[in-house]
Amino acid sequence: MLISLTPKQVFLLMHLLSELALQRWLMQALQEWDEAGVAREGSVLSTLFTAAHAGEELEPDDLLMLLIHISLAGNGPTAMAIGNAAMNLAENADALAKLRAEPALIPAAVDELLRFDSATHAVARFALKDTKLGARKIKAGDSLYAMIGAANRDPSEFAFPDALDFERAENRHLSFGFGMHFCLGAPLARLEMQAAIEALMARFGQFSVVEAERGGSFMVRGPRRLVIAPG
Repeated sequence: MLISLTPKQVFLLMHLLSELALQRWLMQALQEWDEAGVAREGSVLSTLFTAAHAGEELEPDDLLMLLIHISLAGNGPTAMAIGNAAMNLAENADALAKLRAEPALIPAAVDELLRFDSATHAVARFALKDTKLGARKIKAGDSLYAMIGAANRDPSEFAFPDALDFERAENRHLSFGFGMHFCLGAPLARLEMQAAIEALMARFGQFSVVEAERGGSFMVRGPRRLVIAPG
């Protein structure tokens, strides 16, 4: 039997085969690293191996998923958050001028910029049991999207939600999640954003957008390209 594939389908198939090959290689590498004891003491990998040997219900697939998630979550979303912060500062001259005049506000500005334009736009969740949310009935196993971007602009939670306010008294945004799903890397992401903002202001002073192009996906978003200039 012959199957005719379009160029796009061939590309997608090759991409899938590459991912499967990488997954098999990583699974084999994890097993070899565990048996050889090469994971550095105190590292993420060592901690996961120790938990698995101590009786935690961590299958090889779980270990692989956690390693991939930790690696990606600490890279792309943080870079997009920094890009979003730079773009929104450049587009809000008064807010940027206030921050330059009062650098002590930078930690609060980081959280406000995260609320104002979160890199994490939506997260997927799966219902464990039948439930009801408002007028909508949700069945066990249904998949849903929690819209972080919308929650961060909820007028019942934030006064003047569409304003960029670095002196906002209560800023319980959900850009890092909540409860058991709270981001493990939140403190590091905040430090990285603070360092980036300080560096941008030190180099450019007051700056504006020359060119910007949105990128990312439905779930995670940020500038694909951002060009700023002094003034």
